[in-house]
Amino acid sequence: METAVTRELPQPELRATLSIEAASSRIWDVVVAGAGPAGALVAHGLAWRGVSVLLVDRAAYPRAKVCGSCLNGGAMAAMRAAGLGDLPRQFGATPLHELRLRAGGREASLKLPAGVSLSRRTLDAALIEAAVRVGVEFLPETEAILSPQKTDLRSVRLRQASRRSIARARAVVAADGLSGSFLREFADMRPVVSQYAPIGVGAVFDNSPEFYQPGAVFLSCAREGYVGAVRMEDGRLDVAAAIHPHEVRGRGRMAASVAAILSGNGLPCPDELPGAAFRGTPPLTRRRGYVAAEGLFVLGDVAGYIEPMTGEGISWAMQQAVMLVPLLYESLPRPSFEHAYLWQCKYERFVHDRRSVCLAAAWIRRNPRLAVAVVALLGRLPILAAPWVRAVNRPVAELQSEPRR
Repeated sequence: METAVTRELPQPELRATLSIEAASSRIWDVVVAGAGPAGALVAHGLAWRGVSVLLVDRAAYPRAKVCGSCLNGGAMAAMRAAGLGDLPRQFGATPLHELRLRAGGREASLKLPAGVSLSRRTLDAALIEAAVRVGVEFLPETEAILSPQKTDLRSVRLRQASRRSIARARAVVAADGLSGSFLREFADMRPVVSQYAPIGVGAVFDNSPEFYQPGAVFLSCAREGYVGAVRMEDGRLDVAAAIHPHEVRGRGRMAASVAAILSGNGLPCPDELPGAAFRGTPPLTRRRGYVAAEGLFVLGDVAGYIEPMTGEGISWAMQQAVMLVPLLYESLPRPSFEHAYLWQCKYERFVHDRRSVCLAAAWIRRNPRLAVAVVALLGRLPILAAPWVRAVNRPVAELQSEPRR
């Protein structure tokens, strides 16, 4: 039996707060490229401290996004530290309490200590609105490209349809995601993509099997990739997957690959799945040699991406954003090489402490016999997963202090 949408919150279009011409008429303290959770949180934190911030994104908002819509304990801690801890509740986020993991037909049920499900369409728009309320200027539907530095100021070329402009800033933040173009003129900062990198695919279903109950994350694993499903705040089902490119090419359609992974583990498929309009991403797993230069700070997916499974990607991006704010604020009005070095070290330390957890899970998932054995063992002794659950939900120590008021 299929269950229909229970409700959908109204979300008007977020409009620009200034024109592209006005953006070039002043010198900004910071220009942030990318208005996803990482970019919006950086912009919000800086503007709250009195910094002039221009937030630019090439998309119109609200927008759909290939993402599992899961905010784990680390993401929630980042929002609390930013003074936005009540935002998920305000928008009806669904608390998450269980991870139902399947491989080879075996299932394990793992308790989740924290987290909620909130659609990226709702979350991203809410974070941008919060940033605008504290003084951020917002330019949607505008491409931003960083020019090579020739002066003490950073120059950002803005393009909005046929209109062109140049914004100047004392510092810039690259937070424009996997397919972002902000750093495209910096060949020495191009990412290295892993040979094992899957692509991300996702779709949202208005009607879906009642099997997928609110409060649980359903994760189906196979050699070819994995598929996650979670019920969102409006009752719709968000299905997000990481699948190896050769599998998608071989089956011809993303929907067929998703269906095979779900049904192969005995999970029901939405009736709308065969004709679903899945969105895709570039290859996911990647890294950059460095993530900072004088007046340039990189974070979130554009900085690097390790194959996540239960919301680690967005959690890491949001935590990095909150970590960057005080460092960037202290660097103004003249960010130096020393500030860039400090961010490089903080970023590398953050990722190093978390990389092994995701890499180990990905390695197990790519080895079917081992994956089935691990899931079968966890089905009998779920307590064995407690260290992994704590690791993926634990926020960085800097975010565990008293939240900002």
